[in-house]
Amino acid sequence: MLSYTGMILYMTKFYILNLVLFRTQITMELSLYMKFNKPPVLFLLLFSILFFSITLSATPKLVFASIIFRHGDRTPTTKLPNSPFDWKYGLGELTPRGMHQEFELGKTYRKKFIEFGKLLPYNFDINQIYVRSTDLNRTLMSAQSFLTGLYPPGTGPFLANYRAALQERIQPVPIHSVKKSNDILLHSQGVYKKQLNVLFKKHVYSTKEWIDMENSVKKYFNNWSEISGLKINNLENVKKFANNIYVRTIHDIDLPKGLSQQEITILIMLSSWIHAQQFKPEVIGELVAGHFIKKVQNDMNGFINNKGGFICYLYSAHDTNILAIMSALGMPLSTNPPYASHLMFGLYKYEHMYQVKMIYNETIYWQSTLSEFKKLMNN
Repeated sequence: MLSYTGMILYMTKFYILNLVLFRTQITMELSLYMKFNKPPVLFLLLFSILFFSITLSATPKLVFASIIFRHGDRTPTTKLPNSPFDWKYGLGELTPRGMHQEFELGKTYRKKFIEFGKLLPYNFDINQIYVRSTDLNRTLMSAQSFLTGLYPPGTGPFLANYRAALQERIQPVPIHSVKKSNDILLHSQGVYKKQLNVLFKKHVYSTKEWIDMENSVKKYFNNWSEISGLKINNLENVKKFANNIYVRTIHDIDLPKGLSQQEITILIMLSSWIHAQQFKPEVIGELVAGHFIKKVQNDMNGFINNKGGFICYLYSAHDTNILAIMSALGMPLSTNPPYASHLMFGLYKYEHMYQVKMIYNETIYWQSTLSEFKKLMNN
């Protein structure tokens, strides 16, 4: 059996190996050592503590994040003339359910960024976080709801006499926005509408997948036109009707009479499939998300090079944005992002090395070195 001096030498070797990120090799070395020696319990205990502490110190730390999220549950954007319903909050507006979804999402990121990750301070710091939204009620209110979860009542500032500045110590957070017609960052689908229609015809409506789907459901077009009061003679026309049916379904609202259960199932499927299919081609993703992708890259580079800026960027936007980003990066989604979906570009640091993770709805879709991330974004 080796002497205690030999054991210390082994532990020192393990430590050095770990510092250069060869923890797998450490495990192999320990297994080899234990195969031919019987170390005392004290040695194993000391080794376990050392290995655990090194592992914690070697864990990459989140130092920068850019998150874009879809608004919460909303009412339909289009009325059905032949099947009217009084939408209490108006068309295309955030519902209480949607507010709660975003509030819960904000709470999730508070745990991730503040309570555990320590990316952001416990109390709001205007120099650390930047929030932007499209100029629509549902995204602005979604941003407010999200921020209430991120910085809830009780975290706001005090006056000089230690009284709460606002009742219940509410923390206001500025939300920035620009006119829709000028918003090439988050609403380029509207700014470039004419170009998009040309690309849709060329890269979507002429594809086998689109044509096959249209042929499989066109037998319902006349019935759907009569039931809805909308002109439905192609798959694109189905989208607004299908979304209306989907919203009614999840809110337990009576559906238009004359729809079979099979048609309802098909419409709910189409409400997700059509939109995702439209933004699947990479060229369409680049048009819609190109400016956003460039901004994420510039902001991340600015942080790394100490050129100012913020450590956390939050964007309240739409399903279209997430679809376009994923397609532009070569990872198109096959279905529409659900309400309150979120996509994070996180920059992690270990000593002098950086790693980037792209996380969509808590699933890591891509992770690699900073240089590989730059290649991905530039391509």
